[in-house]
Amino acid sequence: MASYQLNDTTVEILKNFASINNQVVFKQGNLQRACNDTRNFIADVELPDALPQECALYELNRLLGIIDTCKTDKLPTINFGSSSLVVKHDHGSVTIPYAHADVVAAPPAVQFHLKKPIASFDLPQELWQRIKRTAAVLQTTSLHIIVNAKGELVLKLINEKDKGGDAMGSASYNMPNTSVYEATENTWAVKFDALELLPGNYTVEVGEIGNNTNSTTLFGMFFRLNDPNKKVTYLTSGHVVKRSEEHTSELQSRETISYA
Repeated sequence: MASYQLNDTTVEILKNFASINNQVVFKQGNLQRACNDTRNFIADVELPDALPQECALYELNRLLGIIDTCKTDKLPTINFGSSSLVVKHDHGSVTIPYAHADVVAAPPAVQFHLKKPIASFDLPQELWQRIKRTAAVLQTTSLHIIVNAKGELVLKLINEKDKGGDAMGSASYNMPNTSVYEATENTWAVKFDALELLPGNYTVEVGEIGNNTNSTTLFGMFFRLNDPNKKVTYLTSGHVVKRSEEHTSELQSRETISYA
C-alpha cells in the first residue's frame, strides 16, 4: 500500500470537491479535477502532495467523515490499496472500498482556455460572501454579466424562475478593477448555484472559451484563486441572454461545456 499524509490544504480541497460532486475520480499525481453533475462547472487544482495512484470514490463525503472522526491533534494517514483506501489513525484504521470505474463518471480530460477575452475583474472574498448572502435572500438562480457600450460591466443577481427576478427582487454589483475589452450591449448568464468556490480572493476572466479538441466556442468565466499556496482555477459555462445587433459573432446558447 502507498501511504499518503493528509494536510489541512488537501482536506480543504477535498471538501470543496465534495460540494461540487460527491462522486470523484482521483488521478495519480498533483493535478486533480472535479466536475458537477450538470457539467457547467469544473474545478482544476494542484494538490500540495501528489496522490500515489488513481482511484474513484462513490461518496467523497464518507471519506471526509472518516477523516474527521479519525483525526486527533494531527490528521490521519491514507493508505492506497489495490481495491480500497485505508484511513490509519493512532488506534486503528477504517477501510473504504473504491467505486467501480463504470459507476463513477470521470471528469473530462479536455483542456480549456480563454479564446477571446471580453472582460476581467477582481472578486474579493468579502464581496463574494456578501453576494452569496444576498443571493440566498433573493433565491437567486442566475448571475448575469452585463456589458454596455460605454465599456462598463455590472454583475446582476437574477431569479430566472420569476422571469427576470422582478417578483423576488434583484441585486447589481460594480466589480472592482474591471477591464472591458469589448464594449457592446451584451448580457450573459451563468448558473449561480453552480459556483462552489474555495474561500479567497479571485481574479475573474470573462470571454469565449475554447478547448484543445475542436474549434467550438461558448461563453464562460475563469475564476483564478489569488493564493500562491493554493493553485485553484474554476471554469463555468453560460449562455447569451441579450446581444447587440452590431455584434455579429455567435456563441453557443447553452449551459454545458463542450467536451467533444
